[in-house]
This record gives sequence, structure tokens and C-alpha cells, in this order.
Amino acid sequence: MKDEFHNEPELRKILDSYEPEIPRKQLLQKRTKFDRFIRYLFSPAQNPLEKLPESKRLLTSYQVVPLGLAAFLTVIQTIYYFIQ
Repeated sequence: MKDEFHNEPELRKILDSYEPEIPRKQLLQKRTKFDRFIRYLFSPAQNPLEKLPESKRLLTSYQVVPLGLAAFLTVIQTIYYFIQ
């Protein structure tokens, strides 16, 4: 690891004097099923569609396909309306 603070003596002194407190008692407590379920629900998740629109063509198709489907459904409803 690169030591970026080697040339800063005051900052290095402050960082060396810092000792974090680890709450060991809280870490050893057994979690309830409800706590585990809540942690599962609110844990960050990766977006599976994030990598898809990498090209302009794919992004354009994401914009055009819903418009085409809406137009198709409109035509179908219009034809159905006039047939009855």
C-alpha cells in the first residue's frame, strides 16, 4: 500500500494516535429472524439491467420498442372498436 501521508508529519501523528473502538458486545449478539430479514430487504443490490444499454443502438431500441408497442395496441383497439 502506498503511504501517501509520509510527508505530512502532523497528519501522520494524528492518524497514528487514533484508535477505533470496536463494539464487540454488539457484534456477538445473536440477530433475530426479523433483523436478518430486514437486513436482507434493505441490503444494496446490483442492477441487472445496468450493463445492457452500452451501445447507442440498444439504447435507441429501449426507447423505440415501447412506442411501437403502444402504437400497435392502439391500432388493435381501434380495429376492435369498429368491428363491434
